[in-house]
Amino acid sequence: MSGGSGPKFELPGKLEKILAALSSYYGKNGLTKLQRVLVNSTYHVHEEWDYDNWNGGTYGHAVYFHVPSAVYFEVFDDLDGVAKQVCEGINKVANVSNEFISVVFFELQEDASLEKWREDSDALVQPNDHVKPSSAEQVARLWKPEWFRLFVGHKAEYKRGASALKDSLDYYGVSCFVAHEDIEPTKEWQDEIERALFSMDALVALLTERFSESRWTDQEIGVAFGRGILVIPVRLGIDPYGFIGKYQALAGDGKKPRELAREIYNLLWQRPALQVRLGESLVARFESSTSFEHANELVDCLENLEHLRPDLIDRLEQAPQRNSQVKGAFRVQSKLAGLVRRLRGAAG
Repeated sequence: MSGGSGPKFELPGKLEKILAALSSYYGKNGLTKLQRVLVNSTYHVHEEWDYDNWNGGTYGHAVYFHVPSAVYFEVFDDLDGVAKQVCEGINKVANVSNEFISVVFFELQEDASLEKWREDSDALVQPNDHVKPSSAEQVARLWKPEWFRLFVGHKAEYKRGASALKDSLDYYGVSCFVAHEDIEPTKEWQDEIERALFSMDALVALLTERFSESRWTDQEIGVAFGRGILVIPVRLGIDPYGFIGKYQALAGDGKKPRELAREIYNLLWQRPALQVRLGESLVARFESSTSFEHANELVDCLENLEHLRPDLIDRLEQAPQRNSQVKGAFRVQSKLAGLVRRLRGAAG
């Protein structure tokens, strides 16, 4: 770690070579399950996960491995034990003063082969009028392709504000489903709400007066908690309550939609488990930048990426050839080549 205005960490940048060495060790010693985890997973690092002031300051980082389902279930019965072994192995190989890996997490990677898991299980009962599993086509209709999926829960009276927030989040590649309230909604409308709730990446709750009086808003939040999905409360007249009472709400009163959208977007990036999806969506949005200013701001966001899939790195590099607004943006011209080199280096 080197000095400067803040901590500059060396270990995250060396992790790819460390994993390569550790994989070789696992292979030579017959630890094939551990090797398969390293070889087949993507990962990202949460820097400064913890800190100890011993020896002038020692920093621990967390590593999140996104593991393909076939490999994930090979170690499923001992996830914690395998994660601990990998963590210890990394620290044995690493030789960076005042830095170490504090903890390793395994998360199930998104897998297209699991999209029709119900149909493929041979356990699915023929659906009736009350239970209708959503098809991939039905879900895809609700969201923009590749974009981050954000469900916006709100009272009907705040529909205009919710729509303005949706338009502002569109700027960052966040596809919003703006739910609305009806006195006697149709069955088809309820089906759409359910499809959105069970395919969203996160939920924003716009806490206006009488928010809890809606027959839908509390149920929407309940689904998010049941799925382990991030809920972001926005205070617009009332404080968070119930399940979301433990969270500090974003202050929304008096803020323009663009300002609030930026705060929500920044908050999403603070959740390590969402960063892979956010990276995918940001690349897709960058490719379709609508102005020089838009491309300049998005390339600044892209600089926060630590890791990216090789195919997405290729798309980043090719974006100027496909969009004149990207090509002519001055910050893209000065930053994109270096960003691509850095991401390729991190990907090995």
